[in-house]
Amino acid sequence: MTDKMTVAIAAGGTAGHINPALALAEELRDRGHHVVFVGQSHKLEGRLVPEAGFDFVPITVTGFDRSRPWTALSSLWRVNKAKRSLASHFSKVGKPDAAIGFGAYVEVPLLGWCKTDPRAFVRKARVPAACALLLFALLAAYWALELVPAYNATIEAGGSAAQLLQEQGPAAYYNGLALFSFAVASLLVFSSLFQVLPPLSRLRPAPAGEGQAAQAPDAKPAPKHRPSLERVGASITHMALGVMLIGMVGSSMYVTQHNGYLPLDPESGTGVERFAVGDYELEFASANAGMSSDYASVEYQIELGVYRDGAYLGRVAPQVVVVAATQQQKFNAGVIGLPQEDLFVVYQGINSADSSIHLDARVNRLISVLWLGLLLLCAGMLLSTIGARTGEQRE
Repeated sequence: MTDKMTVAIAAGGTAGHINPALALAEELRDRGHHVVFVGQSHKLEGRLVPEAGFDFVPITVTGFDRSRPWTALSSLWRVNKAKRSLASHFSKVGKPDAAIGFGAYVEVPLLGWCKTDPRAFVRKARVPAACALLLFALLAAYWALELVPAYNATIEAGGSAAQLLQEQGPAAYYNGLALFSFAVASLLVFSSLFQVLPPLSRLRPAPAGEGQAAQAPDAKPAPKHRPSLERVGASITHMALGVMLIGMVGSSMYVTQHNGYLPLDPESGTGVERFAVGDYELEFASANAGMSSDYASVEYQIELGVYRDGAYLGRVAPQVVVVAATQQQKFNAGVIGLPQEDLFVVYQGINSADSSIHLDARVNRLISVLWLGLLLLCAGMLLSTIGARTGEQRE
Protein backbone atom coordinates (compact mmCIF):
# COMPACT_ATOMS: atom_id res chain seq x y z
CA MET A 1 0.00 0.00 0.00
CA THR A 2 1.23 3.51 -0.78
CA ASP A 3 -0.80 5.58 1.70
CA LYS A 4 0.49 5.16 5.25
CA MET A 5 -1.82 6.06 8.09
CA THR A 6 -1.72 6.66 11.80
CA VAL A 7 -4.38 4.54 13.49
CA ALA A 8 -5.50 5.02 17.09
CA ILE A 9 -6.97 1.95 18.80
CA ALA A 10 -8.83 1.96 22.11
CA ALA A 11 -9.14 -1.39 23.88
CA GLY A 12 -8.90 -2.40 27.48
CA GLY A 13 -10.14 -4.15 30.55
CA THR A 14 -9.95 -7.80 29.53
CA ALA A 15 -8.04 -10.02 27.12
CA GLY A 16 -11.23 -10.41 25.06
CA HIS A 17 -10.93 -6.75 24.11
CA ILE A 18 -7.16 -6.42 23.97
CA ASN A 19 -6.04 -9.53 22.07
CA PRO A 20 -8.19 -8.89 18.95
CA ALA A 21 -7.01 -5.27 19.00
CA LEU A 22 -3.38 -6.39 19.14
CA ALA A 23 -3.94 -8.80 16.26
CA LEU A 24 -5.32 -5.97 14.12
CA ALA A 25 -2.52 -3.64 15.23
CA GLU A 26 0.15 -6.14 14.23
CA GLU A 27 -1.44 -6.57 10.80
CA LEU A 28 -1.59 -2.81 10.33
CA ARG A 29 2.03 -2.48 11.44
CA ASP A 30 3.10 -5.18 8.99
CA ARG A 31 1.48 -3.13 6.23
CA GLY A 32 3.51 -0.09 7.16
CA HIS A 33 0.99 1.87 9.24
CA HIS A 34 1.70 3.49 12.59
CA VAL A 35 -0.51 2.31 15.45
CA VAL A 36 -1.01 4.02 18.80
CA PHE A 37 -3.08 2.56 21.63
CA VAL A 38 -5.30 4.42 24.08
CA GLY A 39 -6.01 2.77 27.43
CA GLN A 40 -5.54 2.77 31.19
CA SER A 41 -2.05 2.15 32.47
CA HIS A 42 -3.21 0.25 35.57
CA LYS A 43 -5.28 -2.19 33.50
CA LEU A 44 -4.20 -5.19 31.45
CA GLU A 45 -3.59 -3.09 28.33
CA GLY A 46 -1.03 -1.04 30.23
CA ARG A 47 1.21 -4.11 30.30
CA LEU A 48 0.35 -6.01 27.09
CA VAL A 49 0.47 -3.08 24.67
CA PRO A 50 3.99 -1.82 25.54
CA GLU A 51 5.24 -5.40 25.54
CA ALA A 52 3.99 -5.73 21.96
CA GLY A 53 6.00 -2.64 20.99
CA PHE A 54 3.19 -0.15 20.37
CA ASP A 55 2.92 3.44 21.54
CA PHE A 56 0.57 3.82 24.49
CA VAL A 57 -1.39 6.92 25.54
CA PRO A 58 -2.73 6.54 29.10
CA ILE A 59 -6.11 7.90 30.15
CA THR A 60 -8.42 7.34 33.11
CA VAL A 61 -12.10 6.45 32.76
CA THR A 62 -14.65 4.68 34.92
CA GLY A 63 -18.03 3.15 34.33
CA PHE A 64 -21.11 3.76 36.42
CA ASP A 65 -23.20 1.64 38.73
CA ARG A 66 -26.81 1.27 37.61
CA SER A 67 -27.90 0.82 41.18
CA ARG A 68 -26.33 4.20 41.94
CA PRO A 69 -27.31 6.48 39.01
CA TRP A 70 -25.41 9.46 40.42
CA THR A 71 -22.14 7.71 39.54
CA ALA A 72 -22.90 8.55 35.91
CA LEU A 73 -21.93 12.16 36.66
CA SER A 74 -18.42 11.22 37.78
CA SER A 75 -18.12 8.86 34.82
CA LEU A 76 -19.00 11.65 32.35
CA TRP A 77 -16.58 14.02 34.07
CA ARG A 78 -13.72 11.52 33.64
CA VAL A 79 -14.67 10.92 29.99
CA ASN A 80 -14.52 14.65 29.23
CA LYS A 81 -11.23 14.92 31.08
CA ALA A 82 -9.84 12.03 29.03
CA LYS A 83 -11.00 13.72 25.81
CA ARG A 84 -9.14 16.89 26.76
CA SER A 85 -6.07 14.80 27.53
CA LEU A 86 -6.23 13.12 24.11
CA ALA A 87 -6.71 16.49 22.41
CA SER A 88 -3.61 17.83 24.15
CA HIS A 89 -1.56 14.76 23.21
CA PHE A 90 -2.57 14.53 19.55
CA SER A 91 -2.24 18.29 19.03
CA LYS A 92 1.48 17.77 19.65
CA VAL A 93 2.05 14.60 17.63
CA GLY A 94 -0.67 14.95 14.99
CA LYS A 95 -4.25 13.74 14.76
CA PRO A 96 -4.67 10.08 13.76
CA ASP A 97 -6.16 9.25 10.37
CA ALA A 98 -8.49 6.63 11.82
CA ALA A 99 -9.82 5.58 15.23
CA ILE A 100 -11.02 2.10 16.15
CA GLY A 101 -12.73 0.96 19.35
CA PHE A 102 -12.81 -2.61 20.65
CA GLY A 103 -15.39 -2.13 23.38
CA ALA A 104 -15.30 -1.08 27.03
CA TYR A 105 -15.51 2.46 28.42
CA VAL A 106 -11.96 3.25 27.33
CA GLU A 107 -13.10 3.71 23.71
CA VAL A 108 -15.64 6.45 24.55
CA PRO A 109 -13.14 9.33 24.92
CA LEU A 110 -11.26 8.41 21.75
CA LEU A 111 -14.29 7.94 19.52
CA GLY A 112 -16.00 10.96 21.04
CA TRP A 113 -12.96 13.15 20.42
CA CYS A 114 -12.53 11.87 16.84
CA LYS A 115 -16.11 12.57 15.83
CA THR A 116 -16.69 14.15 12.44
CA ASP A 117 -16.44 17.90 12.17
CA PRO A 118 -20.02 19.02 11.36
CA ARG A 119 -18.86 21.81 9.05
CA ALA A 120 -16.57 19.49 7.10
CA PHE A 121 -19.38 16.94 6.82
CA VAL A 122 -21.81 19.55 5.48
CA ARG A 123 -19.28 20.77 2.92
CA LYS A 124 -18.75 17.28 1.60
CA ALA A 125 -22.41 16.26 1.79
CA ARG A 126 -23.88 19.16 -0.20
CA VAL A 127 -23.65 17.67 -3.67
CA PRO A 128 -24.66 14.09 -2.67
CA ALA A 129 -27.52 15.44 -0.55
CA ALA A 130 -28.79 17.62 -3.40
CA CYS A 131 -28.75 14.62 -5.75
CA ALA A 132 -30.51 12.39 -3.21
CA LEU A 133 -33.17 15.01 -2.44
CA LEU A 134 -33.83 15.54 -6.14
CA LEU A 135 -34.14 11.78 -6.63
CA PHE A 136 -36.56 11.45 -3.72
CA ALA A 137 -38.64 14.38 -5.00
CA LEU A 138 -38.96 12.70 -8.40
CA LEU A 139 -39.82 9.35 -6.82
CA ALA A 140 -42.38 10.95 -4.50
CA ALA A 141 -44.03 12.68 -7.47
CA TYR A 142 -44.13 9.39 -9.40
CA TRP A 143 -45.53 7.68 -6.30
CA ALA A 144 -48.32 10.24 -5.97
CA LEU A 145 -49.19 10.54 -9.67
CA GLU A 146 -48.76 6.94 -10.84
CA LEU A 147 -48.42 4.35 -8.10
CA VAL A 148 -51.13 5.43 -5.68
CA PRO A 149 -53.74 5.82 -8.48
CA ALA A 150 -52.74 2.36 -9.77
CA TYR A 151 -53.30 0.95 -6.28
CA ASN A 152 -56.71 2.62 -6.00
CA ALA A 153 -57.72 1.36 -9.45
CA THR A 154 -56.83 -2.22 -8.50
CA ILE A 155 -58.88 -1.99 -5.30
CA GLU A 156 -61.87 -0.54 -7.14
CA ALA A 157 -61.70 -3.27 -9.82
CA GLY A 158 -62.02 -5.96 -7.15
CA GLY A 159 -61.17 -9.58 -7.72
CA SER A 160 -58.29 -11.68 -6.46
CA ALA A 161 -55.71 -8.96 -7.09
CA ALA A 162 -57.61 -6.48 -4.90
CA GLN A 163 -58.07 -9.10 -2.20
CA LEU A 164 -54.35 -9.84 -2.19
CA LEU A 165 -53.52 -6.15 -1.77
CA GLN A 166 -56.01 -5.71 1.05
CA GLU A 167 -54.48 -8.67 2.88
CA GLN A 168 -51.18 -6.74 3.06
CA GLY A 169 -52.71 -4.10 5.31
CA PRO A 170 -54.50 -0.74 5.12
CA ALA A 171 -53.93 1.47 2.10
CA ALA A 172 -52.05 4.10 4.15
CA TYR A 173 -49.64 1.46 5.46
CA TYR A 174 -49.08 -0.15 2.05
CA ASN A 175 -48.51 3.08 0.15
CA GLY A 176 -46.54 4.57 3.04
CA LEU A 177 -44.22 1.58 2.99
CA ALA A 178 -43.51 2.22 -0.69
CA LEU A 179 -42.73 5.89 -0.03
CA PHE A 180 -40.48 4.91 2.89
CA SER A 181 -38.65 2.48 0.60
CA PHE A 182 -38.04 5.30 -1.86
CA ALA A 183 -36.58 7.36 1.00
CA VAL A 184 -34.26 4.49 1.95
CA ALA A 185 -33.17 4.13 -1.69
CA SER A 186 -32.40 7.85 -1.83
CA LEU A 187 -30.28 7.53 1.31
CA LEU A 188 -28.35 4.65 -0.27
CA VAL A 189 -27.66 6.83 -3.30
CA PHE A 190 -26.58 9.67 -0.98
CA SER A 191 -24.14 7.49 0.94
CA SER A 192 -22.70 6.10 -2.31
CA LEU A 193 -22.07 9.55 -3.76
CA PHE A 194 -20.70 10.75 -0.42
CA GLN A 195 -17.97 8.10 -0.57
CA VAL A 196 -16.60 9.07 -3.99
CA LEU A 197 -17.47 12.73 -4.63
CA PRO A 198 -15.04 15.37 -3.33
CA PRO A 199 -16.27 18.24 -1.12
CA LEU A 200 -18.09 21.04 -2.90
CA SER A 201 -15.13 23.38 -2.34
CA ARG A 202 -12.96 21.06 -4.44
CA LEU A 203 -15.43 21.11 -7.30
CA ARG A 204 -15.07 24.89 -7.72
CA PRO A 205 -11.78 26.13 -9.23
CA ALA A 206 -9.94 28.50 -6.92
CA PRO A 207 -9.41 32.08 -8.12
CA ALA A 208 -6.08 32.75 -9.80
CA GLY A 209 -3.32 33.23 -7.27
CA GLU A 210 -5.41 32.23 -4.28
CA GLY A 211 -3.40 30.32 -1.66
CA GLN A 212 -0.13 30.57 -3.59
CA ALA A 213 1.54 33.06 -1.28
CA ALA A 214 1.28 30.80 1.75
CA GLN A 215 2.74 27.79 -0.07
CA ALA A 216 6.44 27.13 0.29
CA PRO A 217 8.45 26.89 -2.94
CA ASP A 218 9.38 23.26 -2.31
CA ALA A 219 5.99 22.22 -0.94
CA LYS A 220 4.25 19.34 -2.63
CA PRO A 221 0.91 20.10 -4.31
CA ALA A 222 -2.18 18.90 -2.47
CA PRO A 223 -3.24 15.45 -3.66
CA LYS A 224 -6.22 15.39 -5.96
CA HIS A 225 -9.35 13.56 -4.97
CA ARG A 226 -8.96 10.31 -6.86
CA PRO A 227 -10.77 7.46 -5.13
CA SER A 228 -9.35 4.03 -5.81
CA LEU A 229 -10.96 1.73 -8.33
CA GLU A 230 -11.92 -0.63 -5.52
CA ARG A 231 -13.66 2.19 -3.66
CA VAL A 232 -15.51 3.34 -6.78
CA GLY A 233 -16.65 -0.22 -7.40
CA ALA A 234 -17.87 -0.59 -3.83
CA SER A 235 -19.76 2.70 -4.13
CA ILE A 236 -21.42 1.61 -7.38
CA THR A 237 -22.39 -1.69 -5.76
CA HIS A 238 -23.87 0.22 -2.83
CA MET A 239 -25.79 2.50 -5.18
CA ALA A 240 -27.05 -0.52 -7.11
CA LEU A 241 -28.88 -1.71 -4.00
CA GLY A 242 -30.79 1.57 -3.88
CA VAL A 243 -31.61 1.41 -7.59
CA MET A 244 -32.80 -2.19 -7.26
CA LEU A 245 -34.97 -1.24 -4.28
CA ILE A 246 -36.70 1.39 -6.42
CA GLY A 247 -37.32 -1.18 -9.15
CA MET A 248 -38.64 -3.78 -6.72
CA VAL A 249 -41.17 -1.35 -5.24
CA GLY A 250 -42.74 -0.71 -8.62
CA SER A 251 -42.42 -4.17 -10.13
CA SER A 252 -43.65 -6.13 -7.10
CA MET A 253 -45.97 -3.81 -5.14
CA TYR A 254 -47.81 -2.07 -7.98
CA VAL A 255 -48.41 -4.66 -10.68
CA THR A 256 -51.62 -4.04 -12.62
CA GLN A 257 -53.10 -7.30 -13.94
CA HIS A 258 -56.16 -8.21 -15.99
CA ASN A 259 -56.99 -11.82 -16.80
CA GLY A 260 -59.98 -11.96 -19.12
CA TYR A 261 -61.32 -12.37 -22.63
CA LEU A 262 -61.10 -10.26 -25.79
CA PRO A 263 -64.37 -10.78 -27.72
CA LEU A 264 -64.28 -11.45 -31.46
CA ASP A 265 -66.98 -11.41 -34.10
CA PRO A 266 -67.37 -15.13 -34.97
CA GLU A 267 -68.41 -14.38 -38.56
CA SER A 268 -65.82 -11.77 -39.57
CA GLY A 269 -63.09 -12.80 -37.11
CA THR A 270 -62.46 -9.19 -36.15
CA GLY A 271 -62.32 -7.63 -32.73
CA VAL A 272 -65.54 -6.35 -31.22
CA GLU A 273 -63.96 -4.20 -28.49
CA ARG A 274 -60.61 -3.49 -26.91
CA PHE A 275 -59.07 -5.29 -23.94
CA ALA A 276 -58.16 -2.81 -21.17
CA VAL A 277 -55.41 -3.20 -18.56
CA GLY A 278 -54.52 -0.11 -16.58
CA ASP A 279 -53.93 2.79 -18.98
CA TYR A 280 -53.42 0.42 -21.91
CA GLU A 281 -55.86 -0.96 -24.47
CA LEU A 282 -55.26 -4.00 -26.68
CA GLU A 283 -56.92 -4.31 -30.09
CA PHE A 284 -57.05 -7.54 -32.08
CA ALA A 285 -55.08 -7.33 -35.34
CA SER A 286 -54.52 -10.86 -36.66
CA ALA A 287 -54.07 -14.53 -35.78
CA ASN A 288 -52.16 -17.34 -37.42
CA ALA A 289 -51.06 -20.91 -36.73
CA GLY A 290 -48.47 -23.20 -38.24
CA MET A 291 -45.85 -25.85 -37.70
CA SER A 292 -42.38 -24.96 -36.53
CA SER A 293 -39.47 -25.28 -38.96
CA ASP A 294 -38.49 -28.65 -37.48
CA TYR A 295 -42.11 -29.88 -37.37
CA ALA A 296 -41.72 -30.60 -33.66
CA SER A 297 -44.40 -28.16 -32.45
CA VAL A 298 -47.43 -26.15 -33.48
CA GLU A 299 -47.29 -22.39 -32.98
CA TYR A 300 -50.42 -20.33 -32.38
CA GLN A 301 -49.80 -16.60 -32.50
CA ILE A 302 -51.94 -13.48 -32.33
CA GLU A 303 -51.02 -9.86 -32.96
CA LEU A 304 -52.49 -7.09 -30.86
CA GLY A 305 -52.23 -3.35 -31.33
CA VAL A 306 -51.27 -1.51 -28.14
CA TYR A 307 -52.71 1.91 -27.27
CA ARG A 308 -52.18 4.17 -24.30
CA ASP A 309 -54.38 7.19 -23.73
CA GLY A 310 -55.48 6.87 -27.34
CA ALA A 311 -51.94 6.91 -28.74
CA TYR A 312 -50.71 3.93 -30.75
CA LEU A 313 -47.53 2.40 -29.26
CA GLY A 314 -46.94 -0.66 -31.42
CA ARG A 315 -47.83 -4.33 -31.54
CA VAL A 316 -47.26 -7.37 -29.35
CA ALA A 317 -47.32 -10.95 -30.64
CA PRO A 318 -47.80 -13.50 -27.84
CA GLN A 319 -47.61 -17.18 -28.73
CA VAL A 320 -48.80 -20.55 -27.54
CA VAL A 321 -46.43 -23.35 -28.59
CA VAL A 322 -47.73 -26.94 -28.38
CA VAL A 323 -45.09 -29.69 -28.48
CA ALA A 324 -46.36 -32.32 -30.90
CA ALA A 325 -44.86 -35.33 -29.10
CA THR A 326 -46.06 -34.53 -25.58
CA GLN A 327 -48.83 -31.94 -26.14
CA GLN A 328 -47.18 -29.72 -23.57
CA GLN A 329 -47.92 -26.03 -23.89
CA LYS A 330 -45.41 -23.19 -23.70
CA PHE A 331 -46.54 -19.57 -23.42
CA ASN A 332 -44.32 -16.88 -24.96
CA ALA A 333 -45.35 -13.44 -23.76
CA GLY A 334 -45.50 -10.40 -25.96
CA VAL A 335 -43.73 -7.44 -24.39
CA ILE A 336 -43.69 -3.75 -25.12
CA GLY A 337 -41.25 -1.74 -23.03
CA LEU A 338 -41.39 1.89 -21.95
CA PRO A 339 -38.84 3.75 -19.82
CA GLN A 340 -41.01 3.66 -16.69
CA GLU A 341 -42.88 0.34 -17.17
CA ASP A 342 -43.33 -2.76 -19.32
CA LEU A 343 -46.52 -4.38 -20.62
CA PHE A 344 -46.55 -8.21 -20.68
CA VAL A 345 -49.29 -10.01 -22.61
CA VAL A 346 -49.80 -13.78 -22.49
CA TYR A 347 -52.09 -15.53 -25.00
CA GLN A 348 -53.76 -18.45 -23.22
CA GLY A 349 -56.02 -19.80 -25.96
CA ILE A 350 -59.50 -19.35 -27.42
CA ASN A 351 -62.82 -19.88 -25.70
CA SER A 352 -64.64 -22.38 -27.92
CA ALA A 353 -68.03 -21.17 -26.75
CA ASP A 354 -67.85 -17.65 -28.22
CA SER A 355 -64.44 -17.59 -29.99
CA SER A 356 -63.14 -14.95 -27.56
CA ILE A 357 -59.39 -14.76 -26.90
CA HIS A 358 -58.17 -15.50 -23.39
CA LEU A 359 -55.50 -12.96 -22.35
CA ASP A 360 -53.45 -12.40 -19.22
CA ALA A 361 -51.97 -8.89 -19.33
CA ARG A 362 -49.76 -7.23 -16.71
CA VAL A 363 -48.19 -3.81 -16.30
CA ASN A 364 -44.88 -4.05 -14.42
CA ARG A 365 -43.84 -0.60 -13.27
CA LEU A 366 -40.17 0.37 -12.88
CA ILE A 367 -39.04 -3.06 -14.06
CA SER A 368 -36.36 -1.42 -16.25
CA VAL A 369 -34.98 0.29 -13.14
CA LEU A 370 -34.58 -3.12 -11.53
CA TRP A 371 -32.58 -4.36 -14.52
CA LEU A 372 -30.46 -1.20 -14.37
CA GLY A 373 -29.72 -1.93 -10.71
CA LEU A 374 -28.62 -5.46 -11.56
CA LEU A 375 -26.26 -4.13 -14.24
CA LEU A 376 -24.81 -1.60 -11.80
CA LEU A 377 -24.35 -4.37 -9.24
CA CYS A 378 -22.38 -6.49 -11.69
CA ALA A 379 -20.32 -3.50 -12.82
CA GLY A 380 -19.54 -2.49 -9.24
CA MET A 381 -18.47 -5.99 -8.25
CA LEU A 382 -16.27 -6.22 -11.34
CA LEU A 383 -14.56 -2.89 -10.60
CA SER A 384 -14.06 -3.85 -6.95
CA THR A 385 -12.45 -7.13 -7.95
CA ILE A 386 -10.15 -5.46 -10.48
CA GLY A 387 -9.23 -2.77 -7.96
CA ALA A 388 -8.48 -5.30 -5.23
CA ARG A 389 -6.23 -7.36 -7.52
CA THR A 390 -4.46 -4.23 -8.74
CA GLY A 391 -3.84 -3.19 -5.13
CA GLU A 392 -2.42 -6.63 -4.29
CA GLN A 393 -0.04 -6.43 -7.26
CA ARG A 394 1.17 -2.99 -6.12
CA GLU A 395 1.87 -4.34 -2.64
